[in-house]
Amino acid sequence: MNQLVLTLNSDGVASPGMKAARDASEIVRFALHSFDNSDLSIAPPVAGHPIAYDMGTSANNADERRTIYANWILSQAFSEVARGIRESLEEAYFFLKIAKIHDGPMKADAFNALMRESRKEAQRAKFPDLIAKVNQGLTEALVFAAEFHSLQKVRNCLEHRGGTVGAQDADADGVLILSMPRIKLSYMRGTEEIELEPGCTVDPGDERKDVEIYSQRVTRTRAYRLGERITFTADEFQEIAFACTLFLGDLVAKLPKATPGDLKRGKLV
Repeated sequence: MNQLVLTLNSDGVASPGMKAARDASEIVRFALHSFDNSDLSIAPPVAGHPIAYDMGTSANNADERRTIYANWILSQAFSEVARGIRESLEEAYFFLKIAKIHDGPMKADAFNALMRESRKEAQRAKFPDLIAKVNQGLTEALVFAAEFHSLQKVRNCLEHRGGTVGAQDADADGVLILSMPRIKLSYMRGTEEIELEPGCTVDPGDERKDVEIYSQRVTRTRAYRLGERITFTADEFQEIAFACTLFLGDLVAKLPKATPGDLKRGKLV
């Protein structure tokens, strides 16, 4: 009788989210660099087309055009990162389903049917339900469950309402909150904690030649009020993209570890 060897690879769970964060980050950097080095005083021509279709423009000058272009790129990039995170959660659901195969032989057709149904269940699940189901199978609950939810809510607003916060996006106070983890670097100047910012100079305020730098994970929140349009700066987006790698690291670290023998007995370590 032919046997199927099943290998569960946790890197495959992280892959969709990591790819989305990496690609979106690179595209944002490239696009914004191109805007800064291009003449945006006029709209670009329609290259390679014999007829020029003039549909007008929303911009009156180069600064307005740069703002419109940047906001569009950053919104699309955010949606792409959120989509990648969702796909990684679906992969985690699939991973956990397959890891719980019970004792006894299973025919190839039945196994393939199980895989198809598991993927459909993950894709059909609403985001809160998907998070809850994945959490049930992990060795510990996700640290960033609330941040996952806020990421998805902002994505929904961008995709379904063009980024303008509606009643279905906001909480009881009329606010949509985006919460993202980040790495904070700081040092002490006397009793005052000073955060390191790009391009800053360390000034300990005394004669010390060596200064200890502290690293800690903190949460940054952004609040968007009802009727307000969601926007990001380039720096804020890069921080969001990096936060997604923290999400994925937490998710993969809490997947159950299984050996071939454990799978045969239906046990997980």
